[in-house]
Amino acid sequence: MITLEKLDTLRGKPEELKDMKSVRQLVDDLTKANWLLWLAGVAAFLASAMFVVKYFVGGDLTPSVWTGEQWANAWLGLGITLVVTFGQGLLYASGYKGPAALVAVCIVVFFGLFSEVSQSMEREDATVRHRSENSPVFQTALGSIGKLTDKAAAPSPAQQALASAQGEVHRWEAEQQKKARCHTCSEYSTRTIGSRLAEAQGRVAAAREQVAAYQTSNASALSTAIAQAKALEYDEDKHYGMIRLLKHMFSVEGIVASFLFSVVVIGTFEYIFHFIGTYVGNHRKALQLLGLNADGSPFEPAPSLPALPSSALASPTLPVAAGTGGTGQTAVSGTGAGTASGAGVRPLPGMIPADHFARDWLRMDYSTTSPTFPMPGFAPPVNPLTPGASSLSSLTGKVKNRDQGGQRTGTPHPGTAGAKQITRV
Repeated sequence: MITLEKLDTLRGKPEELKDMKSVRQLVDDLTKANWLLWLAGVAAFLASAMFVVKYFVGGDLTPSVWTGEQWANAWLGLGITLVVTFGQGLLYASGYKGPAALVAVCIVVFFGLFSEVSQSMEREDATVRHRSENSPVFQTALGSIGKLTDKAAAPSPAQQALASAQGEVHRWEAEQQKKARCHTCSEYSTRTIGSRLAEAQGRVAAAREQVAAYQTSNASALSTAIAQAKALEYDEDKHYGMIRLLKHMFSVEGIVASFLFSVVVIGTFEYIFHFIGTYVGNHRKALQLLGLNADGSPFEPAPSLPALPSSALASPTLPVAAGTGGTGQTAVSGTGAGTASGAGVRPLPGMIPADHFARDWLRMDYSTTSPTFPMPGFAPPVNPLTPGASSLSSLTGKVKNRDQGGQRTGTPHPGTAGAKQITRV
């Protein structure tokens, strides 16, 4: 009787599943669990493959622009992930125990957690970046950068004034040189040329100061706009709400909160993956304990052994007479050809299967034509009894031989049910 307390301590063990569920329930549950295990394996493979392939390729997941080397690395990453992931599923469903199995489980769980958490964080990072780059504030910042760049490229009023002042300076410098070569060639006096040149040079200096101030102001505005756009390119406020909650709850950075979120999600998946694999393994073992395959069909019975020779069957056959008194002794003729009184004859046990599933349970190979050793679940072979033999030890066990004409007694073989003691006179 399975009690609730026992189920609490040994829930889902194969020994209890075979008593707790019918064969149909075991087969149905195993079929459903196999599908879930297959789906979990595919999901784990895809989640790990995205990160591993992206890492091996060294770029974005854009196969159209991959080179031959990147394709080779991609296939390598897929192969590694495929072997590890589906080996993980087989290990979970195998039911292996012991230190070696524990180490193997730790390795595959670490690989799954590391790759899948990394992919989850990459996905979250891409989501935040996409949300940030498509936000109106970021688009406005990009627009301001474009306007400032166009404004810096276009001529400003200060630059136009500087160009005009520099032209005046060149003009009066030319007049001054002409006046120096020919005193009467210029209509302006030396004093007028000097004063006009000084005024032009003053305007040039003022215009240069205005241009420098304008360029400084424009560069400062452009730098501010670029810094603002860079900050808005990855806005921490664009994380999922749960990640923002973890960030404020534990006072950590956004990337740490994203890691905690990924560990919770992927850790839950890995636990369910392991649970489904163990569930499948336990149900398979429960069906094996019932002598059934995974589809509910019985194991193949042990092949029938060749019939023993007629002499081997006839010799060990002893006529059994009615018991005498309370001792249960029976009389046996010297030739062994007598007839039974009140009871039939029973052949001694030979290589007759006692359990048709013993071979499958023990997973042992043996010869069906000439067995050289007894198998568990089979009675041991009996050597034929030749007529007139002086010993029945091979049939009855221990025998006491008093003399040639005396009485021989012994304990009958366990296979000869109904005969407690044999007496020969």
